[in-house]
Amino acid sequence: MPNTLERKGLAEAIKEFIAQVNHKSTVNIQFFVIKECQVPKEKEIHIFRMIQEILHNTIKHAHARNLQIGITEEQGYLLLFTKDDGKGFDVEKEKNNINGLGLKSLESRVEILNGICSVESKS
Repeated sequence: MPNTLERKGLAEAIKEFIAQVNHKSTVNIQFFVIKECQVPKEKEIHIFRMIQEILHNTIKHAHARNLQIGITEEQGYLLLFTKDDGKGFDVEKEKNNINGLGLKSLESRVEILNGICSVESKS
């Protein structure tokens, strides 16, 4: 559990993590909190880990130069969205890839949160 997550909450932990990654990476990462949302403490770690996975995959595989991450609350639901200018990938192929854990990890965490995961990509 990241200390900042425990001490300052989800948005601040994400900002701190992104600042660390921005310092080391060639990807320009922007984080937006469009509308503050209340997330139960026990669910924050899953959202934080999802963002870590998204950043890792974007840096490692997408070869993107820009990544935008946004969080908002709409009608009582947390919305997490990302957009990058990377090379894209075949979503169905990756979902069926037994060696690829990135999408499976994201989908698993979304399932734990009783959410919906939607991935769109153009390759």
